[in-house]
Amino acid sequence: MTENITLAGVAARWSGAFFLLAAIYNPTGYSYYHWVVATDLRFWSFKIVAGIILFVFFALYFNASRRALRLPGLILVSVASALATFIFFPNPIDFDTPAPQFLVFLQIIVANVLAVGASWSYVRQNLSGQLDVNNINGGL
Repeated sequence: MTENITLAGVAARWSGAFFLLAAIYNPTGYSYYHWVVATDLRFWSFKIVAGIILFVFFALYFNASRRALRLPGLILVSVASALATFIFFPNPIDFDTPAPQFLVFLQIIVANVLAVGASWSYVRQNLSGQLDVNNINGGL
């Protein structure tokens, strides 16, 4: 059974990747990083479990992207994503306060790379008919 890639599927993968990155760190101060480095010494067991969960999800996304795109693809998608982001947001960095805008810019690029990597197997399957090992059913 083959699955078709849809814009909604790619958007869901991108949203998941961006939400994951924003949950790990974002410049608003409401992130896992800010929760851990707070001086509050309570809830360490929750902080550790949340960190493990975030790490596992990031490792899954990154491993899927690395396996699907490999190093040249990761570099190509990163450069294309940076160029596309500069086209859609011509002035992404306000030089009066550059850090927050630059971090969001980097998060968008990394979310693009993770979403393309997570979607690339479906694209390759639809273009070439080539299946991944995970998609092969029994009968061989």
